[in-house]
Amino acid sequence: MAKSNSLNERVNNIEAVELLIIESLQKEKCVVIPDFGHLEVKSLGERRTVLFKSTDSSDSFLRIMSSVGEKEKKNTNDLYTVISSPLKEEKVVNLPKVGVFRPVKKETGEIQVSFILSSYLRKLVMDGGNKEATKERETTKENVTNALNSKKEVKKVERDEIITSKIQASESIEKSAVEETIKSENDESKQKAYLPIRQKIAKVGDQIVPHESVREKSRSRNLSGTLLFIAVVITLVVVIVSTISSWSNKKADERLEKLTVSSESISLPSLAELHYGHSAFWIYIYEANKDKLNSPINIPKNVSLVIPDLESEYDVDVTDSMEIQRANILVDIVLRKVRTK
Repeated sequence: MAKSNSLNERVNNIEAVELLIIESLQKEKCVVIPDFGHLEVKSLGERRTVLFKSTDSSDSFLRIMSSVGEKEKKNTNDLYTVISSPLKEEKVVNLPKVGVFRPVKKETGEIQVSFILSSYLRKLVMDGGNKEATKERETTKENVTNALNSKKEVKKVERDEIITSKIQASESIEKSAVEETIKSENDESKQKAYLPIRQKIAKVGDQIVPHESVREKSRSRNLSGTLLFIAVVITLVVVIVSTISSWSNKKADERLEKLTVSSESISLPSLAELHYGHSAFWIYIYEANKDKLNSPINIPKNVSLVIPDLESEYDVDVTDSMEIQRANILVDIVLRKVRTK
């Protein structure tokens, strides 16, 4: 029975300490945990949270008890009994509505306390801060809305002034056009002189617009001019392409040297030695005349061979030793194909 009463008393003490801490923090007062530190509300931008900060030995239990009143002494004693005393025994203190105090003993023997805020207290603290933040945001939003409305009014006035000035300018131009037309019609000699280029107008209400037939003729002239321009451009493109093609064919013919072989004794390597300075390049003569030669070995009599320009046709530099090696490789491939037939 005594054990049950002790447990109930401890539960009541914990609830009283929780209530004391919550009420103090909601009033943004610091809650001193004797011999260890204090809890305080901290604002981080629009967020609010509760932090535990360690303090030095000057905030000891005895010093606090000697400097406060009777009510504060009871509160301090409850905090010491429920939180400080277990922490000194290296026990974890869990206050469900406040958070968890966890002691860590250093090598020096000093006990350092870490604090984890409960979700219940975090919500209470955030709700308290959110009221002021919401009020501030609403005030800012109202100021911005008023500024935007004022700016819209100024823009509307400016727009109305611009439209009015444009209407006045348009009316002035139309009036001048009508007066000029009337003056021109009264002068028969001027009327005949300007008749081909004068625009017919028709009155529609209070406005003066070009006659429909005049607009139709203008559109027709624009379309004809556009088609003529396109035809000229196409003709020029065709002429340029034809000229370039003809010039390319002529250059290609100039690059190819034709040679008529009148004897069977001459060979492709001999021709390559004669024209390119090395017999290995005969493979390119063979490639250029495959339609006339059945094989690279037997050359028909009186055949007309094309001697290609290796630099322009095959991008081959006859003075490069690597090109000679490449030509020998091509020769081996071709001869191997001939032997397998």
